Amino acid sequence: MQANEVKCIVYAASAGVHRELTGIMGKLMMLLLKNALTDHRAAVEAITQANLNYTIVRPMGLTDKDFTGEYRESETSTPAKSSTIPMSCTLS
Repeated sequence: MQANEVKCIVYAASAGVHRELTGIMGKLMMLLLKNALTDHRAAVEAITQANLNYTIVRPMGLTDKDFTGEYRESETSTPAKSSTIPMSCTLS
């Protein structure tokens, strides 16, 4: 990233990348997404080790509901009441 003078990056990973999903459904989802989560984990590791500004989004699900303007954040866990992220937008 330094070779290409990247200063900042936004990356969409997945909830479960830090093995933080709990319960039977969480464990099942992490098992089903094992290969993808392995790839995301490697990407997250490379990004966090690089000397740049970054934002990593780890949604549990994306919907087409209206954007609320609200967000929840956590460095390594799943915040309460954060099962989906509304991604609806209007293109002009």
